[in-house]
Amino acid sequence: MLPNRLRRRRWKAALAGFILLVLAGTVAARLWRGDMAASSVSPPAPAAGQAVVLKDAYVPKGFTVHEAQAIFDALARQMPLAADAFRRSAHYREGMTCVTCHQELRWDQASGSVDVTSLGRVPPERCGECHEQEYDGFRKSRHFKAVTVFREVVRYKALAGYPAMQQQGCNRCHEPIGQSCSACHPAHLFEPPRPPKDEFGGCQRCHLGPDHHQLESYVASVHYQVARARGDGIPNCVFCHTADDNKHHIFRIKGTKDHGRTALMAKCTQCHTEQFARRAFEGIDAIKHETNKVVDAARQIIRDLYADGILNRVSGSLTDEQGLPALNPNLTAYDQHVHPIENLMFRMFKYDAVATIAGAQHFSAVRTHWYGHAQLMETYNRIRQMAQELRFMHALSKKLGVPLPSIPVYRYTHETGRELDEPWHDPVGYRKRLAEFYSEVNE
Repeated sequence: MLPNRLRRRRWKAALAGFILLVLAGTVAARLWRGDMAASSVSPPAPAAGQAVVLKDAYVPKGFTVHEAQAIFDALARQMPLAADAFRRSAHYREGMTCVTCHQELRWDQASGSVDVTSLGRVPPERCGECHEQEYDGFRKSRHFKAVTVFREVVRYKALAGYPAMQQQGCNRCHEPIGQSCSACHPAHLFEPPRPPKDEFGGCQRCHLGPDHHQLESYVASVHYQVARARGDGIPNCVFCHTADDNKHHIFRIKGTKDHGRTALMAKCTQCHTEQFARRAFEGIDAIKHETNKVVDAARQIIRDLYADGILNRVSGSLTDEQGLPALNPNLTAYDQHVHPIENLMFRMFKYDAVATIAGAQHFSAVRTHWYGHAQLMETYNRIRQMAQELRFMHALSKKLGVPLPSIPVYRYTHETGRELDEPWHDPVGYRKRLAEFYSEVNE
């Protein structure tokens, strides 16, 4: 029998070996999942007060290296968390500083203070001076036209009487996408939006909600389950919707001749057979076709009310070539500028139809059925019933010779009543400009 001291030594050695085995297995598992990949870990910020090692090549004309350093130090005092984020970035480690990108910055050398209002957004063109391939891909995407797209639609123009909502509800989403790379790459950190930190590739900031059901549909799909199980985000938004050789080239689906099917098929067949993918596309097309038929039927109900003189024109419902309300996403508002039945129509084509089609496109059963089609049909029936009531009330009012009472609608605090003068005074020119614009966007 072994002495007690020898048995204790053997027991300790066995325990140490077991602990080392567990640790080795944990490290191996993490490496296999990619959790320890250098690309997914932010480097720690340097110690407070550590000077930026500037490179002359990154100091633009009009500034000296000394001034660039002084400006960074001043901004670090005024905006300490932004400076901390920048210290963690690849740009900082490369030797860049604030004026490398914010070249219009103004500062007072005597006091050492910076006019923060002069910082502004850094335009994508400036990022493209270094990131040429990424900027070229961005220019090919619809995001490049994000600002000019939304400023032409009637909803944006109608909100001119509510500037705070126009800024927060419209500009806050569209302007950063079209005017700054920081919409997807957080300002000053500039980290690529990729798993495990960002499993949606940055798309979740805009592509969600009642009129953009992409995020909700993806999360309720088997694709998301697979991406989570893999741990590398495949398949996610970026994987499925961007070119393999340029992740900033988000290839287009809407407005293209083949609806983006060629590019999508190349993605789908990395996991599925071509036959399986084609059947899936056929199912999507069938749902989209039937959904659009329901929307068209509801639209015709309302157009007939106008044609029969039962509804009068309202400022937020612009007309088509026949002089009847177009009732489509670009030419219809949703607020007090439309009749309640037109408001239901807006809900139908902007929320219910989008949920149905986006749910089908992302293979989410619950989204395309219950949040989409079921709501679509409920809205259709409400429009049909309201149209019947309007016709009855119109006939009764005419028979009795008693006009229907009119209640003034709510007006925004800063509304002038002239927000929609442009499309109303020249509807033909406005529709032509919209058509030309979308033709250009979809090239």
